[in-house]
Amino acid sequence: MDSKIKVAVDGAGGMGRIHALAFLKDPRCELTGFCSRNEDLLNKIADGFLPAVGYGDSLQEEVKISPPPRSWKTVERLAEDREVQAVSICLPNSLHFEHARILIESGKHLLIEKPMAIDSHQCETLTELAEKYNVLLQIAHMWRFHTEVRAIKKIIDEKRIGEIVQVKGYSIHERWSPAFFGPSTWFINKELAGGGALIDMGVHAIDTINFMLGDPGCESVYARVRTAYHKNLEVDDCAMLICNYKNGVVGFVESAWNSPYAEGSEACIIIFGTKGYARLFPTEVGYYKKGNWKVDHLFEESGSDIEIKNSYFRQAESFIDSIITKKEKTLVPGEAGTEAVKICDAAYISEKTKQVVYLNSINIEKSKE
Repeated sequence: MDSKIKVAVDGAGGMGRIHALAFLKDPRCELTGFCSRNEDLLNKIADGFLPAVGYGDSLQEEVKISPPPRSWKTVERLAEDREVQAVSICLPNSLHFEHARILIESGKHLLIEKPMAIDSHQCETLTELAEKYNVLLQIAHMWRFHTEVRAIKKIIDEKRIGEIVQVKGYSIHERWSPAFFGPSTWFINKELAGGGALIDMGVHAIDTINFMLGDPGCESVYARVRTAYHKNLEVDDCAMLICNYKNGVVGFVESAWNSPYAEGSEACIIIFGTKGYARLFPTEVGYYKKGNWKVDHLFEESGSDIEIKNSYFRQAESFIDSIITKKEKTLVPGEAGTEAVKICDAAYISEKTKQVVYLNSINIEKSKE
């Protein structure tokens, strides 16, 4: 390469700084700057320091950046900067669509933190715009880059556990919630977040299941979406979904904040096949071999914080790879982000109507009223 890919981060909160750290680790790109209205944070960054996040083992200490990144106070200013080639959007969910639209129309490649947008209509529009303006669009579903997720997908693809019958997945904060940060956090603001635990946590399980099954497409959803573990919260804090996939697999998905109990780690998926099962966190596979039942435990330290951090690094590497090689699609294209959000849309409608919702007939604009 003659020059590095110049990348900016739109949003300098915790997730924005994690994305920034991932770009700093990749020698093929240059972290050009941040777009944010947080003056104190921008001053810190202008002095050459990326503040700590405290997310697991991802970014526990300040990181020195040299030369110090630049800053833009509005997305319009960032869009006008011709030097910037790619942007990672790490903002409250409701801002994803408008910022992405402006940046796509300025010709910048995008990595958008999950969920892609607050409804699937917005997701579809962004995907169409990316194609129109010939820019790369990748959605930050980082579990697709996790070593253990990839290992289980390989086992499924090789049919070591036979034909898949059903799958169970959950993504749960056990005895913890974003609401604990207080009323100022955008995660519990319906206008900013677009939803609660389902669109925050459940979307992880939904997309990981989609990935493991080979993105077959979901046909219908029946759901219960509630606010049960918090008082006076305007967004949901627990949800249960039954998803019927086009390949005949049935999925059960749970999401929650502040649940009193989780079956294992914060996230878990179990895939049931005709010849065995595969499980994430702890990651193992059980199957018949020569008439005997065998269970292989695939990783000694399953679900470590270090591997989660590495998933963010691989996600950024994949994004840069796609830009350099001029791929038409990334490993997590807009269609994948749209499908995950569409399942969430269907769940919210199902809760409202108390009926099974078919994804090809839902009225997106009415889904979260």
